[in-house]
Amino acid sequence: MIAGLEEKLGCCFLQLPPYFSVRDINLLARFLEQFPASIPLAVEVRHESFFQPAVQAEDYFQLLQQHHIATVITDVAGRRDVCHMRLTGARVLIRFVGNALHPTDYTRIEDWSRRAKDWTARGLRELYFFTHEPDNLLAPELAAYTAEAFKTQMPGAQLRGPKPAGGQQGTLF
Repeated sequence: MIAGLEEKLGCCFLQLPPYFSVRDINLLARFLEQFPASIPLAVEVRHESFFQPAVQAEDYFQLLQQHHIATVITDVAGRRDVCHMRLTGARVLIRFVGNALHPTDYTRIEDWSRRAKDWTARGLRELYFFTHEPDNLLAPELAAYTAEAFKTQMPGAQLRGPKPAGGQQGTLF
């Protein structure tokens, strides 16, 4: 079981399918009632109904807050609605989708590093920042830039992730 990772366990990530809408919130509620509270979890929704001003959309964020589940904020160039900026507790997961290292990727990373500094000053305790690129060959460069930007804004922050191993493949732990 995943709990066996103990102190190495970060935040688990549940991405719901794109057709999962606010009409399905009861299904998510039943799942969260059964999910072990000891395992950190963040949930990503993608259906546009979650990002409209509606009672059901608000119910979703309240459900996550009630169960101490983090939101996933997705920053992707083609879907600005999923970059909602809603926090449901002291943990958040940001899923950052780069755009082939376009100059705006670097600007967006800088914005996130400043926002993270502000959010931690306001009480955010855990921020998981997951970067990826359409071309995975560019992902390490984006991840390295992200780590430096966050270190600059928050010098005392604990960053987790691959560590260079002197010319060898990096390690996760």
